[in-house]
Amino acid sequence: MVPSFSAYGTTSDGFAKPDLVAPGRNIISLLANTSAAMYNAHPANRVDTTLFRMSGTSASAPMVSGAVALLLQDEPNLTPDQVKYRLKATARTSGWAYDAAKAGAGYLDAYAAVHGTSTEKVSPGVPPNRMLIKMAILAVYAMYHGAPTDWSTVDWNSVDWNSVDWNSVDWNRWIGTV
Repeated sequence: MVPSFSAYGTTSDGFAKPDLVAPGRNIISLLANTSAAMYNAHPANRVDTTLFRMSGTSASAPMVSGAVALLLQDEPNLTPDQVKYRLKATARTSGWAYDAAKAGAGYLDAYAAVHGTSTEKVSPGVPPNRMLIKMAILAVYAMYHGAPTDWSTVDWNSVDWNSVDWNSVDWNRWIGTV
């Protein structure tokens, strides 16, 4: 069941959200240390001095990231668009109170995604989001030139977005150094 605090609906661009749902309510995970701000601000969420309980996208995003990691470990040549399609195409809609308006394609099924075979794209012909492009460029810039001490000083309008040659970036080298 999708919790009442979950956001759903239509984006300003006309896309339905979310794409899919993942476990994100009362997730217990490791705690970095007891001086963490979250640990001190939310004593009711403490399980003990090493575990902390959370709900929301901060708890569900790692579930999707883990599924993506497993999928790419199995099929490293999939593109981001193919990964998104596979996750959505293999999401479960049965066995729970599924509502497409609140849960998109359904409930994340990492096993089905990894064992799926589709290489379809979720949105062929749709250009990538400009903010994601900016973030990718920042990551590549930081890798080769070092991160600026103050990101607010970066002149975002000075980048010629149409001239970016994505095929020239060695993404495997970059990902391996993070």
